Amino acid sequence: GIASLGVFTLLNERPEVRILSSPYLYHYAPVFRLAVECLMGFKMGSVLPADLHRWMSEGDSPLMMVPGGFHEATITCAGKERAFLQNRRGFVKYALRYGYDLVPCYGFGENDLMH
Repeated sequence: GIASLGVFTLLNERPEVRILSSPYLYHYAPVFRLAVECLMGFKMGSVLPADLHRWMSEGDSPLMMVPGGFHEATITCAGKERAFLQNRRGFVKYALRYGYDLVPCYGFGENDLMH
């Protein structure tokens, strides 16, 4: 979804992780980016192909992606687990190209936290 609480749990343990999120949040929402990077102290990035290429070719590691975004947030309903991953496979090609390991993670019950 848009606000993944699992992200913040991980970042408390591993603050060196760069969060890769929607291009809109990274490039066009300066207040959100300022809050995350300056006030909270987390590193942020975008999942645009050009940005993925930049982070991975520079060897920036570890990277964490939250692929569901707005589309996943609009299909949530209480008591059901849903994930939106359609047409979101390009990051696998980049991981293979630049030698990154993929570790899939899923936060169960996050859509029920706000009900």
